[in-house]
Amino acid sequence: MSMRVRSFDLARGVAILCVILMHNTLNGTYTPLSLLIGSLLHNAATVGVPVFFFLSGYLVVFDRQTAIGPYMCRKIDRVLIPAWCWTITFWLLLGLVGIDRSFDLRDLLVRLFFMTDPSQYYFVFVLMLLYPVAFWSRNLSPHVCFQLAMAMFAINLVIVAVYELLIWRSTVGELPAAPMYRNPLVWSGFFFYGFAIGRGDPTMSSRFFAWIHQYLVISMLSAGLLLITTSLETFYLFWKQAPGGQDYFKVASFGYELIALHLLLIGVQWIDKHDVLVTPLLFLGKYSFFIYLVHMPLVPKLIQSATTAIGIVLPSVLTMFLGFVLSLGLPIAFALLFTLSRGGPWMRQRIGRSLGIPI
Repeated sequence: MSMRVRSFDLARGVAILCVILMHNTLNGTYTPLSLLIGSLLHNAATVGVPVFFFLSGYLVVFDRQTAIGPYMCRKIDRVLIPAWCWTITFWLLLGLVGIDRSFDLRDLLVRLFFMTDPSQYYFVFVLMLLYPVAFWSRNLSPHVCFQLAMAMFAINLVIVAVYELLIWRSTVGELPAAPMYRNPLVWSGFFFYGFAIGRGDPTMSSRFFAWIHQYLVISMLSAGLLLITTSLETFYLFWKQAPGGQDYFKVASFGYELIALHLLLIGVQWIDKHDVLVTPLLFLGKYSFFIYLVHMPLVPKLIQSATTAIGIVLPSVLTMFLGFVLSLGLPIAFALLFTLSRGGPWMRQRIGRSLGIPI
């Protein structure tokens, strides 16, 4: 494995931990202290998804396919088919137990096309839109690609500011995160930023990375200040039960993600160099896409409902911790059991790929 791929696997390992952490905070009933802790952890972990989009955009540059057909077939095979398999699986399971839905084929087709449920699958939908755009953008100069990414960041900064204003005015109403969470432009900036860096500097020693590395302490303090700001805002709005208040689409969080993205990628290079936690992070990086597909958000809320039904009240922080452990541990256990199954190598590889399990 090359150093570049190794470093990126480490980044994926950290990013999937962030995604799991984000999905296990701010879901349930909390005391003021646990809500403050949850707000801080939730906002700190928002960098996870931008990292995945950045890496996806960067690695597209090195895809050697010269025709759009084989290029997209590979993306469908590796990305879309696993998401479809698990969409159908969850649709069947939740239909069998009667949770909020029946066996509606029209509903299933909508889910398969728009990747609307589970909600985190929407990022797969966005990726499948961005892949052909990136393929056709290969002939653009690195400078134009960089300008494209900066334009997307600027547009989204305005969108985020307007959305945040609506939150504070409590006029979001029935919109909560829909206009943001379902807006591909929110995530395409990070994708094309990675794409632009890949086109211009494959060693990742871009001007921004060099600047942040040179002024590392200032960058860390800036990220910390932005994180505290958006966490306190989340705490206040969530406590006041403002519509969309727990959402992380805020100006401060957008700035935090931009800086934290660089710090995380610089950090994994330090981890790789000093051999700190490399083995577990490489393992998580290898299975990150599968964990992303299989883990279920809102596990703490399910834990609280189950324990309350039997007369047990768990501390909120403990509930968050248990949710994190289950959300991470169950997919890993499933993947390991599958790799140890008795099926033939070809069968295991084909089924494993369809499920998103690397064999």
